[in-house]
Amino acid sequence: MKLRNKTIDAIYNEVLVFCKDRGFLKELSKSLEVSESERFGNKNIDQYGLDIMDVIHCLVDKNRTILLINEILRISKKGDVVLEAGIGTGILSIAGSIKSKVVYGYEINKSVYILANQIRDHLTKKGLIKDNIFYNLVDAKKANFRNKVDIIISENLYTGMFFEKQIQIVRNLQKSLKKSGVFVPSGIKSSFVLSEATSHESGGINRLYIVSEDKVSYLKLSDEVVYDDIQFKTIKSNSLVFNKKVLIKKEGIINSILINSEVLLPSGSVIGRNDTEFMNNDIIIMIRKSLKVIKGDIVMVSIKYVYGSDPGDARIVINIA
Repeated sequence: MKLRNKTIDAIYNEVLVFCKDRGFLKELSKSLEVSESERFGNKNIDQYGLDIMDVIHCLVDKNRTILLINEILRISKKGDVVLEAGIGTGILSIAGSIKSKVVYGYEINKSVYILANQIRDHLTKKGLIKDNIFYNLVDAKKANFRNKVDIIISENLYTGMFFEKQIQIVRNLQKSLKKSGVFVPSGIKSSFVLSEATSHESGGINRLYIVSEDKVSYLKLSDEVVYDDIQFKTIKSNSLVFNKKVLIKKEGIINSILINSEVLLPSGSVIGRNDTEFMNNDIIIMIRKSLKVIKGDIVMVSIKYVYGSDPGDARIVINIA
């Protein structure tokens, strides 16, 4: 996948070199030796957001970065005012600044905030970007941005909207968006499949598995069911409540649900579950009470959780209907 703008392509490569020269890429490689589920489970995202290794991971996940940059270039226009919540390396703010009048950014993590400022200043001195990007060390969940903006960039995303505080952020910032304005991304759609999961690790069953990296296999016992379809511009609740009957397609023991998410963009494009390395990974959540089923059974599935919470705190109940 290619960037549609040669200037941004040069900027992206310069940011990569900047991070490599400071040892971040080598440090990222080492940090990825720890599983994603363990890394996220040990973070206090509500207070500190993501750390430097996470934002570097977002940057080097080139498909993720390019898909979002190209969308920003597609929809932004001269004179726009842009706000980014969770600036990371600042690469998306920079994309927003190419056409726009001014870009503001919020970042909760002090180390990430310092890094983003260093990258912005480095690119400005090289003449690669305009001097129209302004960052603030502030919690976007609580910040009060008084002016109306045309675009809000907020990609604090995780499968099923667990861990990351995207919903709390966008709900706080909805009032700052013009009626004609857009969120990038614009929403997220999540689905589940009832499953029988088997762990191939020693030490017993974990609460959460990342399908692409953990030693786990699964048997699908139902069709895929959409259980959450969020539009960030209009969402009104910090919590999910889902109740629905589901037909069993194969005999087995339901001990888990397999969740996947698609990220929605304002142009109508979708970032699919296999399009990125560090955003849409399928996850398996083990449930507390297993249920033996046969083909043709109908089960009632109840899912409740607060967006941004740990998957282990989700209340997932499955019973014969």
